[in-house]
Amino acid sequence: MSRSDRLPWRLSAVPSFTRAEANRHGVGWRRLAAPDLERTFHGVRRHVGAEPSIRELAEAYAKRMPRRQVFSHATAAALWGIPVPRSAESPRPGPVADGASARPLLHVAVPRGSARPSAAGVEGHVISFESVRVVVHGGLRVVDPASTGCSSAHRSVSTTSSRPRST
Repeated sequence: MSRSDRLPWRLSAVPSFTRAEANRHGVGWRRLAAPDLERTFHGVRRHVGAEPSIRELAEAYAKRMPRRQVFSHATAAALWGIPVPRSAESPRPGPVADGASARPLLHVAVPRGSARPSAAGVEGHVISFESVRVVVHGGLRVVDPASTGCSSAHRSVSTTSSRPRST
């Protein structure tokens, strides 16, 4: 890679960055389209390499996440280290952009009266913010552990109870 193709140190030293951050450092669209970078979410790039963890995906999405959105459900559980029943997990359906392997969906919630989050790799939820506590955990806005446990249990019960019983 030529010297002019290298990313500035401030972008090389972080797992992901926004197009706006890249533009501020003089990085053009051609460099952002290079094969050593992938589009994680709209407006967010990451260095190609090992599959990102839930935390890395959440940190990447948080760079473009509006203030009214919070991580919830299985994503919040993963961020808190709470085990989630298999039935409560949501695998990403279908093929993934940029040839990456299937990644788990990020669960992102907004308060009632807001539009459900809609982005590739995100499962949007509308929840009552009166019934949950939103906290900052590891630099990310996330539903508190007690509310997370309740939503994961509810999702597990809802998912399993809607399946037909085999006799």
